[in-house]
Amino acid sequence: MRLIKPTLNDVLHVLTFVWSQQLPEIMASMEKGEQVEDYAKRLLSQSVLSHTWLDEDGQPYAVGGWIMTDRDTVASWLFHTEAGLTSPTAILKVVRRAMQNMRTAGIHRFEAVTMENNHSERWYAVMGFKRDRYIEGAGANGETMALYVNEGN
Repeated sequence: MRLIKPTLNDVLHVLTFVWSQQLPEIMASMEKGEQVEDYAKRLLSQSVLSHTWLDEDGQPYAVGGWIMTDRDTVASWLFHTEAGLTSPTAILKVVRRAMQNMRTAGIHRFEAVTMENNHSERWYAVMGFKRDRYIEGAGANGETMALYVNEGN
C-alpha cells in the first residue's frame, strides 16, 4: 500500500467504480444534476487534506479527504473500490493519524454525513464517531442522511 496526494484521475477512478455499482451514498452526496467528474473536482478543490491509497500495482483503491466547514470543524469524505474492503486497516490508520494531526492544529470537531443504515456506519463507529442526528431530505434526491460526529480526543 502506498499513500499519495490524489489527482483528479485517482478520484475519478474510484468514483466511477462506486457510481457503476449504483451505490446510493454517492448519488445522495452529489448535488442534484451534478456529474461524477464535477463532483470529483469539487471534492478536491474544497479539501484541506486528501489522500489516495494505491495497491501494489499503483491503482487507486480508496480516496478521501477533509473539508473545512468552520474554524474548528472538518467534514470527511471517503470512497473506495471493492479492494478497499480488503484493506480497512490501512485506510483506518491514515484516517486516525490525519485526525490526530488536525486535532494538534486546532480542529476539535469531525463530521461525516452518510445515508442512514448503510455500511459506512460501521467505519464511523470504529473511528470514534457517534451518530448525532438524522437529517430528513438532505440527500440530493431527498434521502434521509445521518450526521456522525467525533469530538473526542
